[in-house]
Amino acid sequence: MYGGTKTIAGVGICALAMITSYSASAQDLQVAAAATPSAADACLQALDHPVIDPALLIARCTTYIDHANPAPGEEGAAHLVRAAAYRDDGSEAKARADDEAAVRLYTSVIDKTQPYPEFVYRRATAYHALGNINDALQDYDSAIKLNPWNLVALADRGLLLARYHSQYNLAIADFDSALKLAPDNVDVLILRGDAYAELGKYVPALADLDRAVMLAPRNPAAYTHRASAYSRQRLTDKALQDYAKALSIDPDNVDALVNRGALYSESGDGVSALVDINHALKVKPGNPIALYDRGYANFVRRDYKAAIADYTAAIDAAPDLGMAYANRCLSAALAGQEQKVVQNDCTHAVQLLPARPDIRETRAFVDLKYGDNAAAIDDYNAALKLADNRPLALYGRGIARVRLGDSTAGRADQQEARALYPNIDREFAPFGVE
Repeated sequence: MYGGTKTIAGVGICALAMITSYSASAQDLQVAAAATPSAADACLQALDHPVIDPALLIARCTTYIDHANPAPGEEGAAHLVRAAAYRDDGSEAKARADDEAAVRLYTSVIDKTQPYPEFVYRRATAYHALGNINDALQDYDSAIKLNPWNLVALADRGLLLARYHSQYNLAIADFDSALKLAPDNVDVLILRGDAYAELGKYVPALADLDRAVMLAPRNPAAYTHRASAYSRQRLTDKALQDYAKALSIDPDNVDALVNRGALYSESGDGVSALVDINHALKVKPGNPIALYDRGYANFVRRDYKAAIADYTAAIDAAPDLGMAYANRCLSAALAGQEQKVVQNDCTHAVQLLPARPDIRETRAFVDLKYGDNAAAIDDYNAALKLADNRPLALYGRGIARVRLGDSTAGRADQQEARALYPNIDREFAPFGVE
């Protein structure tokens, strides 16, 4: 069954999803401690540690921001910490407000001629969390030029290059540089393993992910991401075993729950998918990846109204989540909504993710659904230019060509698609596109 851009698995989309959070400079901590030692210790020192008690950290950072009269750099750091706590607590709107405040504060103190590397880096993380990908990449570039030993900046830049621009080779180069600084960093090994898997290079991918499991046998992320690599190879049993292992370590692990739900969806088991994803959303309400994947689970069940609602909620939580626009476009088209409104979503998805051939295929499929065959051919050609031998693009282009009277070329496309994927007809026929 054609599903457009299907599920999302792997690294989260928020800044520093896999890496230990921001690091304050010694100068920052000295200045802050001189102002209000207890507030500085309670809030700013959390830059180096994961959030354990979000409510307590929010309260302490609020006290520090409101009463310590910190300098802009330290206040920006406090907003970053509080944003992470709000996000962990499920308060996305408040988290975004803090990240926006951090951007404003760091912009006010960054000297364009001699920028302080730490401030540039911190603003990058704020942009990253807000989904301002190009601004984040620009700041990561500057931060790395100013400080080539910034492990987290290298890892985060690689994450963005992979997730939003599909530039996996450039991402791997960043992960290579980070691993030269810290060869046993499990988080970066996981990121590089994911990038290799996206390229279909499963031998180095599994080498990295196996090493991550060996180095951190109680880290659920290592099993979750290895499971994702297995699922890409259609090794469903191995993937399910790794997801089960991750959840035996942490039964409320959102990534494992969402990714296993994604695998169930892709296997056509929308009911089991919803059990896992709804569990994830109880643990972390408003998680955009969980909302997106629940949308796909509802799509599999052909509950397009529910799918549209979930994709909309995912977009509200992460406005630059291009895949959600693409699948909302597809779901709305299949629900029979008005063409212009539907295609605006597809066009926005292409603008956000111009290097993703699956996004082009989705828009082309919607074009076919509305009978705009010339536009469909243009998009399928674009998808095939981005990646050769894509059966969906070849078969869909064949349909459009036949409809426009070019039966010879159309049938040739369809035969080529069937050679790559013998059951390709089943991806289109259930939706009345033949």
